Amino acid sequence: MNAVRDFFSPSATVRPTVTAPEWFQSFTLPGTLSDNRVPGNPTPDQEKTLREDMMRSIFTGGGAGFTAADVQREYSNWSGRIGINAHLAFWQRLTSGDPLEFLEFAWRNQIPALAMDPVRLRNFSALTYPAAVARLAEIFNLLNAAIPAPAALTTFSTSLLPHIPALRAADRGVAALTTTASQTELNNSNTAVQAVATSTSQTLPAAPAPVTLLYLQTSIGQLKTHATTHPNIAPFLAAIQTKVTAASGGYLYQLFIGLPLFVQAAASENTVFYILLQAVQEEAMRSFMRIHWADPLPPGNQVNTLDPDFNDVSQNGTGGDTILTDLGRMLQMAALSDDRTGPHLATNPNFEYHQHIISLP
Repeated sequence: MNAVRDFFSPSATVRPTVTAPEWFQSFTLPGTLSDNRVPGNPTPDQEKTLREDMMRSIFTGGGAGFTAADVQREYSNWSGRIGINAHLAFWQRLTSGDPLEFLEFAWRNQIPALAMDPVRLRNFSALTYPAAVARLAEIFNLLNAAIPAPAALTTFSTSLLPHIPALRAADRGVAALTTTASQTELNNSNTAVQAVATSTSQTLPAAPAPVTLLYLQTSIGQLKTHATTHPNIAPFLAAIQTKVTAASGGYLYQLFIGLPLFVQAAASENTVFYILLQAVQEEAMRSFMRIHWADPLPPGNQVNTLDPDFNDVSQNGTGGDTILTDLGRMLQMAALSDDRTGPHLATNPNFEYHQHIISLP
């Protein structure tokens, strides 16, 4: 490296930076694991369960050449880097709190950012309420019994959704009142409650004179019950909560939003592969290709135009120095290896790879 730097130096004081790996550099082709073999002719719910069980079994049981500990270690590493943990905390808080917060739908603009681009969360904030619910049902792989009926979601979206912010405001107003509230405060709160009842076509009991705190609490309870039961949202939120808090919940979430999990076996570092959900495997691979570069991808790159068939990685059906198929191009990644003590293998964009890139100023 010193010789190269000296050769290209125009003078003793002006010298270029030279960068090179200290280990042998190659371009490896990891394998893939997915849920592409669902036996029989299952119902939609049975297929959902089978596919989830397949993916979970990799997390809990490992497979040929790798262990469950390998998968769980890599998930722990990647989930922190990508931001999956922040997502799990977000969904857990949202689905375990006040259902009105979920119904208000402001949360669609508050989903934490991720370091990768999952296709099923792409442009989520632009979805309508029924489409957002359907997308979450897909992401969390919910059975049909937990998913609100499309007709109910459409009705809620047009008749109740516009009034949820006013209902939440009225609810907060009533919750803030105490037994020492003045009559003016009670009357003002009643005005807000009655306005929500009118806009949502709900008939409340006649207000007593003077208005009491108990009446306001009963009335706001009726309005909240109507809003939350109309789209039958409680089973939906409970089902998401169950998925999020499961031991393999974050791992499955990463796959079902459309991201891969890259795994390297500890016992044999040359064993590297991606775990992919079949339904989104192409976009999952594209998301991983993009993070190989620190800078924005240049115009003309092929990341979005490759069309893999997830069959052969080369055009003659073998590995080695052959012309790669689109699948081979998607899988190929830079690697550094040291056969002296192992062997050791480090792949881009893992931190260990960059530890073995040396720069001379």
